[in-house]
Amino acid sequence: MHDPDRPIPRTLYALVMTGATALALAAAWVVGGDGPTRTAALATLGVGSVCTFAPAVLRVACERWGLVVAGASMARMLAIIAAGGLFAEVFAVSPRAYVAALLAGGGLMLVAETTTAILLLARHASNPGASKRSPAHDSTAVTAPDPARVSEGSCLT
Repeated sequence: MHDPDRPIPRTLYALVMTGATALALAAAWVVGGDGPTRTAALATLGVGSVCTFAPAVLRVACERWGLVVAGASMARMLAIIAAGGLFAEVFAVSPRAYVAALLAGGGLMLVAETTTAILLLARHASNPGASKRSPAHDSTAVTAPDPARVSEGSCLT
């Protein structure tokens, strides 16, 4: 049977998402237009990015971790929409540049988050016999899955 104590590499997820958030903010800065529009876009994405780190902070069973990632993604997009509406009123923004900046930054975070979660879950499921040591610190260890354990199920079943 699958080892429920073996954690998802949340630290690796947090590091990847930190880099993705930095890239998203840079993309928003590039397409954000004038100063107030850039400031509003960065503030909006900053508010939304807080939700991005929920899967790294919350300790949930691996069977539910993918759902936490999906929930965090939805929460981030809702936060961006809500903060976007608020900051559009507070700052004098150029609407077209503002929306472009939010789409560029939010889209980048979404792609990075989804890709990272899929890769981590696939790695976790394909290696059910791994040690309880965090895979984030064990990047050189590649072991074949134990056929007996694979037939019993994995994190994704």
